Amino acid sequence: MKRTLKIIGITIGSLIGVILLLVTTALWVVFTPERLTPIVRSIASDYVLCDHKIEKVELTFFSTFPKFGLEIDSVLLMNAMEGAPSDTLLAAPKLTATVDIAKLLNKDLHIYELCLTDMQANIYVDALGTSNLDIFRLPTDTAMEDSTITSFPLHSIKVDRLCVSANQLHFLNLRDSIDANVAGVSVGAKVENFQDIHLVLAIALADLNWKGVQYAKQMSLSVDIPAHLNFETMGISLAQSRVAVNQFGLTLDGWVTTKDTIAMDI
Repeated sequence: MKRTLKIIGITIGSLIGVILLLVTTALWVVFTPERLTPIVRSIASDYVLCDHKIEKVELTFFSTFPKFGLEIDSVLLMNAMEGAPSDTLLAAPKLTATVDIAKLLNKDLHIYELCLTDMQANIYVDALGTSNLDIFRLPTDTAMEDSTITSFPLHSIKVDRLCVSANQLHFLNLRDSIDANVAGVSVGAKVENFQDIHLVLAIALADLNWKGVQYAKQMSLSVDIPAHLNFETMGISLAQSRVAVNQFGLTLDGWVTTKDTIAMDI
């Protein structure tokens, strides 16, 4: 009897292994970087109006099994504007995203990881308020009128890990006379059911000049904010949130509501 059960177990295990091998091989054959990269480039061209470049798109099924993900190499956005210090809006050597396909088919978006690594960005606003961030194709007025909150395509959103690291960020706003440079930026976030958010931010060095006055020079900043959003009261609750500038820090606890009138206890 034991021998029979062992044979059955081995047979079932082998069958599952063969099926997984066939599925992964099919995915590898159908969704090779050579086939997948043009598809992603075409989708990006439908929504991104500025010059852009995507070097390669590859499935991460094997390295993230049983999760399903994409790895995009060399993301580049170019949006030249007169007076801008650089034509490069954003450059990142790697963008990775891992999702739960089974939950996505049930309209539940579960992102295990969404990471943008070693990014560099130059954000520019001219004297008239025009920004080089205006690069995305927006829906028409008719499409916006036809869409309603009830037609929102997802039941829930959960993000286990959102991470952004940046070597250098430059923000130049001529309209409001702001010139800011930050280096060594790290951002992490978690979101669950639209309400529970945990944001972590760290900046190694920051320089800020506003209207000719230098407000920060080689300043360090760290933020750790777990928060709960309440849409009925239009409020936010904070528990053991921490903010530190250089060696000076503070902790925030309490809540704020803004629905009918502003009330708070912090």
